[in-house]
Amino acid sequence: MDFGARLKAARRQKGISQTQAADALRTDQRQISKYESGKQEPTATRLRELCELYEISADWLLGLEKREKSPL
Repeated sequence: MDFGARLKAARRQKGISQTQAADALRTDQRQISKYESGKQEPTATRLRELCELYEISADWLLGLEKREKSPL
């Protein structure tokens, strides 16, 4: 699952529309659509706001996995 699909899944899990998400983030619905479709990536500040709104971690949203610690 890519970033946009994770973002869309998180929004749907919260039960809110793109318009409601946009209102909460003081932007417009088209911006949320661009994030979810992969046409645009959010800034670091917007990423934090999305995670707070959807109550998810940035690691999950970005698809990061834990890696073993380096032996150094």
